[in-house]
Amino acid sequence: MSKLFRIQGITTALVFSAIMFALIACSGSEGSQGVQGPQGLPGNPGAPGAQGPAGPAGYSNDNASGGGQNSLAAIIVSKSSLSMSEPFDLYGSGFISGEPVLISLRIDSTLSPVVGGGSSAQVVANAAGAFTISFDSISTKADIISRANGIVSLVAEGGQGNLASVPVVIVKNSKSFTSVSSSLIATPVESGGISAIYGSGFIPEEVISISAGDKILAGTSANSDGAFSIDVTVTLANGLYSMIAIGTKGSEATAPLLISSK
Repeated sequence: MSKLFRIQGITTALVFSAIMFALIACSGSEGSQGVQGPQGLPGNPGAPGAQGPAGPAGYSNDNASGGGQNSLAAIIVSKSSLSMSEPFDLYGSGFISGEPVLISLRIDSTLSPVVGGGSSAQVVANAAGAFTISFDSISTKADIISRANGIVSLVAEGGQGNLASVPVVIVKNSKSFTSVSSSLIATPVESGGISAIYGSGFIPEEVISISAGDKILAGTSANSDGAFSIDVTVTLANGLYSMIAIGTKGSEATAPLLISSK
């Protein structure tokens, strides 16, 4: 019986060896890689990680694209205190290149006259967004001058939204020591006629603005002796007016101006 099992084992081993020999003999070289199959469906996303630390705050300037307000816009005035009739310089920066800028004086919530008169922008920012401008006076209008006193704001408003301001102290007009004897004479005139105006005691070469009835009549300059003479066409209605001559260096004089028909 054991002999029979031995013969069966040998036979099985011979058959298995023959099969392995046939498989080895029949296997060829490895073929080329087949086309990749379609991608399987994505798995479920994992839980989000913890939020990282906040980065440093950056500066946002929407004006780089031509809109919005630039928080760096600023102005500086050459004098921290001045009268309404004296000259001063104003410097600005942080505006947009080519931006027109209107300068005004904010006296209170109802009165903000344009500096120097007019109603449009007085200066345009250069390629660096900066500007400088000189004014002979803030205003020559009596009603504005009478309301301006103490701390007020000079405001620069850009046409593209930039806004800057600086405080300034307005003092009453003070005459120079060399102009305490400033005087003014105006000849009577019919409305539409010419009045001869004479002034003396002003600062030599001082630029002078002459007004009456809240209207600027003329401008002139004192000579080397501080005197001037000018013929002015007057179109005010008949009446008696206070003419005032204000110099850019602090001189001031008044005279009666009579306008009447013959």
